[in-house]
Amino acid sequence: MEPKRYFFKLQMEQLPDDVWQQFKYSDIVKTMGFQDKLEIVEQIEILPEPVFDNLKQTLRKIRDENFFKLIKANPEKFQWFLACSVAVSEEDRRLEKLEDEAWKDL
Repeated sequence: MEPKRYFFKLQMEQLPDDVWQQFKYSDIVKTMGFQDKLEIVEQIEILPEPVFDNLKQTLRKIRDENFFKLIKANPEKFQWFLACSVAVSEEDRRLEKLEDEAWKDL
């Protein structure tokens, strides 16, 4: 199985019920006539590429919308998260330079 289909299959298997409720009412899922997540999981390997891509894009759009709603509802938590992420990435860059220096003679 292609990696992108494999990972989409994992996403579908682990899809939270609230996201599934939104996803199952999307045009593509209604058009395909899927009634539950397992039907999609069973069909992932044989879905035509355009249908598969449409399913992926639809799910990504729903997840992004939910994420942005969460950010808007809790902006202070995400400001802290972003600040921590920047600090960690700066520390990673600093350590990478030190490691490069330490290994240069080997």
